[in-house]
Amino acid sequence: MISKGLVSIIVPTYNGEKYIGKCIDSIIKQDYKNIEIIIVNDGSTDNTKNIIGKYKEIDDRIIIINKQNGGVSSARNKGIDSCSGEYICFVDSDDMLAKNYVSYLMKLAIDNHADIVTTLQPIKFSGDLIPESIDVSDDKIDVVLGEKATVDILDYKHHIGSYCKLIKTSVVFNNNLRFNEKLSFGEGFNFTIDCFQKSNIIVCSKAKLYYYRLDNPNSVMTKFSVRQIEGNIEAIKLIQKKLSYDLKYNKHCDYAYWHTCCDCLNSIIGTSNHNKVKQLYKSIYKDVRKYALSVFKVPVPKIDKIKGIMYLVNPFITSKIINHFRIRKFTKES
Repeated sequence: MISKGLVSIIVPTYNGEKYIGKCIDSIIKQDYKNIEIIIVNDGSTDNTKNIIGKYKEIDDRIIIINKQNGGVSSARNKGIDSCSGEYICFVDSDDMLAKNYVSYLMKLAIDNHADIVTTLQPIKFSGDLIPESIDVSDDKIDVVLGEKATVDILDYKHHIGSYCKLIKTSVVFNNNLRFNEKLSFGEGFNFTIDCFQKSNIIVCSKAKLYYYRLDNPNSVMTKFSVRQIEGNIEAIKLIQKKLSYDLKYNKHCDYAYWHTCCDCLNSIIGTSNHNKVKQLYKSIYKDVRKYALSVFKVPVPKIDKIKGIMYLVNPFITSKIINHFRIRKFTKES
């Protein structure tokens, strides 16, 4: 039974003892009080279980699910299956929310009869930080249909992860949408596109209300691994396949594939692994050049078009330059 106005906040965590407390603090301090906080402990072997257990003792809105390790998709799906809210949102266990994150997204959802509300960019941070309410008085929103939102996320105008979004539960349940547990990476991108495809009204906010951590050394977004590279390529190819029914998505899928290949190339070169994974490196290098001109077929910023030319001319040097200016540096596979 879906409770009117209840929001389910799903937090998957695995060995998150360092940051999970700060994440939960930011959720329980939301100025929108009608929430349930579903924390899915995905087989942690550190002190995570004890930490979240203590939080449950002080806030009865917290629901804890302890399960065997199955990956982040499995954990999020467990959270979905257990939720009771009218809307769902996902929070990574090393991130945090501004105090008015839920209340503002809910206001946009109700005012616009929206299936999904998405904030286009998070606040990127490192170190200790105490989230406050964010001024949203000058926010400018766009109200779009699912087809337009799909095109925009393929063009990387939306954050491709499952966070920064409030999703009507009926969209997920009525269409039996779940995270693909066969995907180790890129699962959020796939899930979000599935949701966009099944939604009518989507509100896009420019307000930055989600705090996205950059300095977690254990984050899969920071570490290099061959499995991650191959997983990201597999995930974007799955998106291409599922959207192949409609020709209007083709050029946008090509751009998204190129963007993914560039990110993978940057990871390989940024960790000096290009001589260790030669076959994989050569394959991605080839596709970076092959799809570089896709930047001129979609409405992306001028800087992307410049990068397209640079990657076409010399992917290695371009990647070196981009890695030099990255805020978050890659670390080698452990």
